Amino acid sequence: MADWVTGKVTKVQNWTDALFSLTVHAPVLPFTAGQF
Repeated sequence: MADWVTGKVTKVQNWTDALFSLTVHAPVLPFTAGQF
């Protein structure tokens, strides 16, 4: 299992009272499509 990575929330987009999106800055490798 991978180790935990510490990141910082840089943006919060509230769409509704119960739905939101987060943008997080963290030192991780780019996602490669199909890797999971």
